[in-house]
Amino acid sequence: MGFFSRLFGNESTKNKEESSKNASSKNIIDTMLMTAEVAINKKDYAMAAKTYKDILKLESNATAQCNLGSLYAQGKGVKQDFKEAAYWFRQAELSGDEQAERLCLKCSMDFIHQNFDIKDSEQLYTDMVDFIKYVYPSTNDINLEVCRTLYAIAGNHFNKQEYAYAAKLFRAAG
Repeated sequence: MGFFSRLFGNESTKNKEESSKNASSKNIIDTMLMTAEVAINKKDYAMAAKTYKDILKLESNATAQCNLGSLYAQGKGVKQDFKEAAYWFRQAELSGDEQAERLCLKCSMDFIHQNFDIKDSEQLYTDMVDFIKYVYPSTNDINLEVCRTLYAIAGNHFNKQEYAYAAKLFRAAG
């Protein structure tokens, strides 16, 4: 075998090894996703959440991110936490999931509505600042994003003719 044959032969072997390693990793992730799905079908949501978290330790996976977000939003297998759910939906959006942006917005609405009646406008604004910092950590202008989100939620209430909610949110957005 000549020098170039050995050289290219080794390169080809390296490519085959990489391809095999990638296929093996994909098989492991696919198996883990199926395991989580079986757990959900058995209503073992804690096991499903753990499996999705284990997947996410290995790779950024839109399916695991979105499904983990859903578990947090519903409080299944984990403590219900709309901020955490939105975080995972945002990660899924960044990983290419087309529905995740809508789910993230839904979580922002659910988050801001927690104890809505006992909070004043200033507290709603402060809560949304914490939410935005957590879910969108790379946002350059936190205040702009907070106002944009509060206005979007207020507009939704206004369109539903829920004027008291809309007014409180508009005041919070300032």
